This record gives sequence, C-alpha cells and structure tokens, in this order.
Amino acid sequence: MVVIFSFMHASVLGVSGLIGQVLVSIALRKETAGLVSVTRSLDIALAYVLQITWFGQIPQTESVIGAALVVLAVAFMTVEDALLTLLRRIFGGSGIV
Repeated sequence: MVVIFSFMHASVLGVSGLIGQVLVSIALRKETAGLVSVTRSLDIALAYVLQITWFGQIPQTESVIGAALVVLAVAFMTVEDALLTLLRRIFGGSGIV
C-alpha cells in the first residue's frame, strides 16, 4: 500500500511540474523573460504560505523577510511600465527615463 501511495505521489508531482513548465513556456511567448522569471519567483512565497497553512510549520524570520522581498520585487515589476509611462509624462520623455 505504501508503494502505491508513493508512486501516486511521485506521479502527481511529475504531472504538476510538467504543467508548470508548459505554462511558463506559454507565458514566455506572451511576456518578456524578465517579468516571467520574477513572477515565477513567487513560488518561494507561495511555498511559505503552503508550509504554514498545510503543514502548520512556522518559517524562520529570515525566510519570511526573503519571501517578502521577492513579493515586493514582483509587485514592482508589475507596475514598472505604468510608473515609467507616468515619469515620461512628468519629465517630458527625455533624459534618463
């Protein structure tokens, strides 16, 4: 019985990984590689959420700070284009921006 459960568990993990890679390939066709890779980094933060909710384990403080930095980076990448457009309007589209 344990062998069957282990095989099923490994199969589900393999299929999940395959689906994740296919979705990353589709995302790379539609977005820039930088944005996709940073968004893919959200796996770290989502793993901590799963660790707390599913397994009931509290991560270390340094781990939480690292996950927060990843989430902030993803948030800034999301609003980067809008922020650059706003700065171009304010400063006339010339110069550094």
